[in-house]
Amino acid sequence: LWQQPGLAADVEAGGYWLPGSPTGRRETLITSPISARILHLTQLPGDGWLPFIAAFATAGFFLLLTVKMLMLAALCGITAVVAIIMWLWQSDRAAAVPSVQIGEHVVVPVGARGAEKHAWWAMVVLLIVDGTIFASFVFAHIHVSMRAVVCPPPGAALPAAHWQFLAAALLIAGSAAAYHARRRLESPAAVSLLIGAAMACVCGAFAAQWYGHLQAGLAPTTSAWSATVGAMLSYQGLHVVVLLIMGGYTIVRALSGLLQERASATIDSTTLMWHYVTVQGIVFSALVNLLPLWMD
Repeated sequence: LWQQPGLAADVEAGGYWLPGSPTGRRETLITSPISARILHLTQLPGDGWLPFIAAFATAGFFLLLTVKMLMLAALCGITAVVAIIMWLWQSDRAAAVPSVQIGEHVVVPVGARGAEKHAWWAMVVLLIVDGTIFASFVFAHIHVSMRAVVCPPPGAALPAAHWQFLAAALLIAGSAAAYHARRRLESPAAVSLLIGAAMACVCGAFAAQWYGHLQAGLAPTTSAWSATVGAMLSYQGLHVVVLLIMGGYTIVRALSGLLQERASATIDSTTLMWHYVTVQGIVFSALVNLLPLWMD
């Protein structure tokens, strides 16, 4: 079985050989969630210290924040991100064979596409959790706004509408670019260009949102209303940073020839996150600007 055409080259590119496995690499079976029906076989990263370093540094980041050791916490955070990226670099590799035999008369495909991937569903679960966190900010803002005698309260003001429209347009353009990048996997240059354009759009959108609120005199320390606006704006900014990391990682993988139709978990996850950030940014702008009008 290991002598299948192209398999030796694939294993050599992977950097290790695991005797006893159909593909020669570390692997596991993916099953359906309820009936446990075998869906496909997926290849996993090899042995190494990177997962341990990532876990240790992540724990150190949160623990050190509780005792206000900010510099060490930041160092642990950076170490964790670097270790995770290096670990993930070994994953999502296209196999040299489309299917393998795992038992008598049992043949399963190697890898999956789109929503069939467990990585796709993992990102969906992550975004559900992410959305609940943002929903808590939304609830806090609505509660504070409805408790205020006047909304916005004295000393606070709404940003100019044109900045919010510009931000929404850029967010939608960024999502469109990421969507089309997913459809151009055969061209690494096109993927890189489109993801780069999406990164520019999301940065421009956040700049428009931030500048609009800055011009309106946003001061989160002056009132609860401003604090909730500042929290949502900061949360959106955090997601922009995440997209820049994911976008840069996707571009590097594309230029390295590691984005293919049968190895697309990276760009699938990136695209899902991009669409979520677009929706989140538009909801944020609409909520802040339209809620006072609805209350009037």
